[in-house]
Amino acid sequence: MHKQITLLLVVLLGSTLTQAQVPWAPVTTPPWTAFPNQLRTVSNLQLPAAGVVWGQMFESQSAGNFQNYVFTTLNEGQTWQTEYLGGGNADPAGSGTIITDVWALDGSRAWALLQNAQTRQSRLVRTTTGIAGFVPGSAPTATFMRFVRFFDAVTGVLIRWDPNMSDKQVYRTTDGGATWQGPQTLPVPNTDQVLNCVRLDDHLWLGTRLGWVLHSADRGLTWSAAAVGASSPPQLLSFRNDRNGVILTSSGQVLRTADGGTTWAPVTTSGPIHRADLTAVPGSTGSYISVGQPGGNDQIGSSISTDDGTTWRPLETSTAHSQLAITATGRAWTASPARGLLNRFTGAALGSKQAQSQPLLGLYPNPASDVVWLPASAQLREVAFYDATGRLRQRVWLRPGMDKLDVQALSPGLYQVVALEPDGRQFHGRLVLRQP
Repeated sequence: MHKQITLLLVVLLGSTLTQAQVPWAPVTTPPWTAFPNQLRTVSNLQLPAAGVVWGQMFESQSAGNFQNYVFTTLNEGQTWQTEYLGGGNADPAGSGTIITDVWALDGSRAWALLQNAQTRQSRLVRTTTGIAGFVPGSAPTATFMRFVRFFDAVTGVLIRWDPNMSDKQVYRTTDGGATWQGPQTLPVPNTDQVLNCVRLDDHLWLGTRLGWVLHSADRGLTWSAAAVGASSPPQLLSFRNDRNGVILTSSGQVLRTADGGTTWAPVTTSGPIHRADLTAVPGSTGSYISVGQPGGNDQIGSSISTDDGTTWRPLETSTAHSQLAITATGRAWTASPARGLLNRFTGAALGSKQAQSQPLLGLYPNPASDVVWLPASAQLREVAFYDATGRLRQRVWLRPGMDKLDVQALSPGLYQVVALEPDGRQFHGRLVLRQP
């Protein structure tokens, strides 16, 4: 009897320890090589392809000296590369070069916006050969270039947000940045300031301090603007698909849209919402993650919502996070404040498409080359194809009675197929495409 009780206690204790495990694992960080006793701040954390992480690092010391790096790994953090892109002194008037934005398309192709700390003159650098290959790129001569975003290797935008000018502008390229069209004036109040830039598939959203959301559904070609109507300034903005998104304001209020940002409605929430960062699981049916750090009205830890921001439950309460990046497959990384530490998510699936959906049976032929037939019994509203990196490659809105799809525009390879019924039920499957 004593042995049985002991065994039961061991089993229960083991179960408790397993449930209490923190779902974030520290990662061996890049070899930071700057000043002793430095303050390190990671920003622009990105996961553009399988196994690939990009970000930028700002290092400073008490004398006001600073250095800027970009960093990357191509093997999920086993090895790292860093590249110095400028430095200087912030006191008293400022000198040198700062990084205002970094955008990576994959492990080889990336862009960075650099700014003179005194004149605020901006310039663009780019690479097509990895982190060590940054070279000057063509860009308009202007101050205060704030964001760079590319949708593919040829189409991208530059967002200029000069606080000394009434106009807020966007430039656009369709030849990889060799030439730029514009500027086009963005429809926001003169005194406003951009806080967020979110890119998902062909869509781009900008969130502003005065409570506006700007939206382009055509890769930055045309723009619309909508007032959020929040009681305090919007702080964080994220979208899980081209229609559904969430805003978190500086006071902790959550607002939600189901029409791409045209209208927003306040949400009555329950559970802990952290304020350092909030990011959607792309392509999910309603999953968002929030992370926090000490200070202000925030606290350390992370939480998850699977109902579009209404109900939140803790993931853990022991890790400090300053930034978060998530892919459609549920792969997630965070940065910790102050020392440039990185963490990788090792817990249960973060509300990814596969975790929330049912198998899609009857998809044929598989492998396929030109046409795919849908299950005869299915009543589907839309079908989306994601490549091996979690990137959306094709979405088809189905007409009543439509039972086959043309997939000739997709490159050969392995795809995750995600299908939705009119009531929101989700199905998943895998499809192999080969050369015709």
